[in-house]
Amino acid sequence: MATEGEGRLKLDRPVAKRGELHVASRNDATIAWAHIMKALATSDVASDRRLADDIGKFVMQSPHWKDVIRHRQRRAATIARHAIVRAPRPAVARVRPDPEIER
Repeated sequence: MATEGEGRLKLDRPVAKRGELHVASRNDATIAWAHIMKALATSDVASDRRLADDIGKFVMQSPHWKDVIRHRQRRAATIARHAIVRAPRPAVARVRPDPEIER
């Protein structure tokens, strides 16, 4: 590559991208793919509908979508753990003694 010989080639790329901006960007891209897929799926042309199916498979196999699924499963498990029905505590009736006894 020409950039390699000139010393402009970046070799120290991060292994994994993280952070809110990266996740937001991936979410936006997934939403955009969903809109494209929906438009193609409603087409009268059979090749468009097949392309919509291929896009769906592509998105479902993406690392971002797999992360989204894992996150949703973890969150659902956490919610399920907190939703355990516990027996109601008995109400404590506080009865005051006769006012004459208090004095």
